[in-house]
Amino acid sequence: MKKLVFDIVITGHHSEYISHLVDYLEHSSENGVDYYFVVHPSLDSRFPKIYEKAKKICNIFWQPITKNELKKVASSKKILNSFVQFEIMKKYADQNKVDHVIALDFHTIKYGCLIYKTKFTISSILFLQFFRLKRNSFLKRIEFYKRYYITKWCISNSQVKNIYVLNDIDSANFMNKVFKTKCFRVLQDPIPNILPDLNFNIYRYYKIANTKKIFLHIGSLGSRKGTLEVINSCLYLEETIQNHIVILLVGKANIKSEEEEYLKQIRRVNSNTNSQIIWDNDFVGNSKMKSIFNQCEAVLIPYKNTEFSSGILGHAAASNKIVIATKGGLIEKLVNQFNLGVLLNQPNAESIGKAIKYVLDNDFQESFAEKFVNEHNPNSFSEAIFKLN
Repeated sequence: MKKLVFDIVITGHHSEYISHLVDYLEHSSENGVDYYFVVHPSLDSRFPKIYEKAKKICNIFWQPITKNELKKVASSKKILNSFVQFEIMKKYADQNKVDHVIALDFHTIKYGCLIYKTKFTISSILFLQFFRLKRNSFLKRIEFYKRYYITKWCISNSQVKNIYVLNDIDSANFMNKVFKTKCFRVLQDPIPNILPDLNFNIYRYYKIANTKKIFLHIGSLGSRKGTLEVINSCLYLEETIQNHIVILLVGKANIKSEEEEYLKQIRRVNSNTNSQIIWDNDFVGNSKMKSIFNQCEAVLIPYKNTEFSSGILGHAAASNKIVIATKGGLIEKLVNQFNLGVLLNQPNAESIGKAIKYVLDNDFQESFAEKFVNEHNPNSFSEAIFKLN
């Protein structure tokens, strides 16, 4: 039996998922299966611990794509990008004569599933599903039914065996019912158990006064993450509050024009208010990231797309930090179910400012963050991915 794991993105949860799967295989008693990991060409140098561990496991075969293949992916957009990634995935699957492919992001291969018939079967994770999309405008209805029919046509491909839906049993049940199938399965988004850097002090590292409370906005930054609104939320804070908090942004913007706008707005806010906004415009290692979560006051996730889960929500829960999150979709359900923080009616700057004040003024009852974290065990995630074909 041969299985191939396909994920050629290196940022955010992508490397985390690869790490979870490698950790699982290190201790798995499953025999007679070879695993081919088709990954980003820089994953081994960026995350050497994952690579070194994988090298020591006799039934893991590490296969980074070529730099030319990566360039082809980077230069293609939207629908074409999906076809390009599917073709790369198919090339390595056929080359290694695998029986089953586990694509860790269905969005990157979905259009290929519409037209390609393969010798191998496919499982994948669906991050962008339609069940929780609002349909209160013409454009939103178009988006809903676009995703509806793409999903419906994809699963009509007999080689697509399992589609995992993160954290959302309601969505999985709904799609199984309307599409008359059993291929949709709920999968708990794994929360990694990361050890902090014991030598890292957030106040010393970022030159912040110990008396200030740090509100963290971390991950890939961008318009759909509400980054600009986080920056401008300082404009809606009273002067006394401005003096007592720091907005800390950690992560890189995906679009150059957005990066330039964030830098411009940070300079404007820092110059015209008593606020302090700091941007660590870089990727951070896991242990440093864990220390940052542990030492902040609260985590800002005012996302504009709330229909799917958030890995940052899991990291915040693992550090027992409350979140300020957008009301709506799956994020609202999880925050309410486990009492994980404060919900915004709208992900705008004024609402974020009010929520920051609310967090400072109120003591929060004990949440069920520990229960949430225990239910999202990386080992269970990996076992589900590998056991089902």
